[in-house]
Amino acid sequence: MNSHWIITNRAVVKRKVGGKMVEVVDEGNATVLPTFRVARFVPPSTFEVANEDLLKANVGFVKDDYFNSYGKINAQTNERRLKGTKQLFLDLYKTMANAGPDKGDVLFFIHGFNSGWTDSLALLQKLHKLYVEPRESRINQIVLYSWPSHGKLIRFPSLKPRAYLDDQEIARQSGELLGRIFGKVLRFYADIFDEGRDDRFEHCGNRIHLAAHSMGNQVLEEFIASISRHFQYTLFSEAVLLNADIPWTALEKDQPLYRLGDYCERIHIYNHKSDDALLVSERNKNGNLLRGNKRLGKYGPHDLSAIPNRAIVVDTTKTKFDGVIDEISDPYYLAALESIKQFKIPGEQKERIADHWGFLYRPAVIGDLMSVLGGRSTTANEYESTRSKMGPNLFRLTG
Repeated sequence: MNSHWIITNRAVVKRKVGGKMVEVVDEGNATVLPTFRVARFVPPSTFEVANEDLLKANVGFVKDDYFNSYGKINAQTNERRLKGTKQLFLDLYKTMANAGPDKGDVLFFIHGFNSGWTDSLALLQKLHKLYVEPRESRINQIVLYSWPSHGKLIRFPSLKPRAYLDDQEIARQSGELLGRIFGKVLRFYADIFDEGRDDRFEHCGNRIHLAAHSMGNQVLEEFIASISRHFQYTLFSEAVLLNADIPWTALEKDQPLYRLGDYCERIHIYNHKSDDALLVSERNKNGNLLRGNKRLGKYGPHDLSAIPNRAIVVDTTKTKFDGVIDEISDPYYLAALESIKQFKIPGEQKERIADHWGFLYRPAVIGDLMSVLGGRSTTANEYESTRSKMGPNLFRLTG
């Protein structure tokens, strides 16, 4: 089984576990760091929702390193002997190159609000099950950006009034750091594909996709703002905004994500009009919907004619949820449930979870996203039975 990767700017400390000193995330510390670490994650073959120790035991931090060049890396280099991003990038390249054309893509994922370290591991395990295990999926590896959201710290009453706003500030700082990380990605590309090298690497032909959920889209906003000041290259194939906790004007000209289209081949925006989890954002930031604080992930874009031409909107409001969640074997359910309970949102909890996390719990959304990541065109026959075309770049998802 291929391992996945985690990039995090959470605090990492050494602690004695099982009689030996190992590096672990300090889960009581939500301070955003200006530096990052990388770690491998091997998905457990079986999982019980209460077994957080199993998830954490399957994480191995890579030794850190500081360097300016990837030029000494070649195809024969053993990536396991490298440190930091050298090991990460070379492992990703080799896995993509050796996977073949039908199962070699990478999904870079940014999680949302109220997601602690263990919650983000549970999310990665869930993403593996839904988007890597199916034979028809092209995704072979996932890279999760685990930024230091408060997560379980929000359960302490003294933190509740400010935790959401704190997470917004942490998201912004984490987005700036992500820009620096992708500067290293471009350095890696430049060094291994340098035409002046006799042993230059071959392009593998597989793709990297980007997805951001909820407040992870605020991380994405700062990421795009950061890199737009320094470079403009196509980094991703598909970019997917899932229940985005950002203003519904965010993709309009002169707004933070308008330039997202410069860095990807296509954008998909998934919204759900009953996503009441996003009401928390609307009320916390401005407290007044008339001041332009409607959220993209609930209402969709404010003006469809003002968003980039290659941006496609998928309204998932009409999709069905059968109410069935396997609470024992679902690694992410408790994290989602905790968020919904803290928000004190009225209504059936599982339905609310399916509204905000449709990409994890609504079959029609999962199937549509799988098709998008598979590269199917907007007008492909595969969509005819599940999408209704409501406008030039607007679809309603059914099923």
